[in-house]
Amino acid sequence: MKTLQHLLVAVLLAACGATQAQTLRDKLPESIRKDGVLRFVGDSHPPYRITTDGKTFTGIDTDFARALEPVLGVKIEQHLASGLPAMLAGVEAGRYHLSMGPIKDTKERETRFDFVVWTQTRPSFLYLTDGGKKVESSQQMCGMSVALVSGTVIEDAVKRLGERCVASGAKPPTVLTFTDHNPSVLAVQSRRADLAGLTMTAALFTIQATPGRFGVFADTTQAQGVDLLGLVVSKSGGLGPVILEAMQVLWKNGEYDRIMQKWGISAVRLDAPKLNVGQ
Repeated sequence: MKTLQHLLVAVLLAACGATQAQTLRDKLPESIRKDGVLRFVGDSHPPYRITTDGKTFTGIDTDFARALEPVLGVKIEQHLASGLPAMLAGVEAGRYHLSMGPIKDTKERETRFDFVVWTQTRPSFLYLTDGGKKVESSQQMCGMSVALVSGTVIEDAVKRLGERCVASGAKPPTVLTFTDHNPSVLAVQSRRADLAGLTMTAALFTIQATPGRFGVFADTTQAQGVDLLGLVVSKSGGLGPVILEAMQVLWKNGEYDRIMQKWGISAVRLDAPKLNVGQ
């Protein structure tokens, strides 16, 4: 097994250009260099991670993994976890090295993790086009029921919305929380919820995958804010700055824009990756 891993590393180095890849590989923590493997973790969240068996993956994460392998000179494995708390706990405990997230970068989270910010989002809300409650403004969501993934950036956005609803004398939204993306969408399909709160990327993907079934509202006035989202690594070990350098390579060589364009999410691209810029 080790021989195969070392052979793969050699192939990756050759594919990228030995000097660049070796330089970054030499900066990786010793345990990763020794194993020749970097372990990604994420929950089921199309289009970031698409899987039917928990072992075989496609999606944005997979494309980033394949793009980063020759840059870092190591093999990247993908693993599945159930929800954000499990993902963060796994990274912090060292079972996994990195989660692409994307997860909202905050000052509080930066006390435990390094964030490499690679995308942004505006909260987006799906509604059924056939008999659903169409939304054209944030204020219309007051009193509605919203299905979302617990602990995500969308939960924060709906909380802020609820505060504005109460301040205006209206009822706040009723929140239904789930552990991953799919049940949130199914809650709207089954009419248990009026809306599914998603990142803009996930909303765009869902609409493309199910033409005509959903409409989407995304507040372009920025009343609900624009959030910076990133990948996370443990604060210990010094992996964060190395991953930042690797991501910078993907911006320069065009792989970042290729991935964003492939998945139809160029609207949430950033001009450059950033390290630890949480508010």
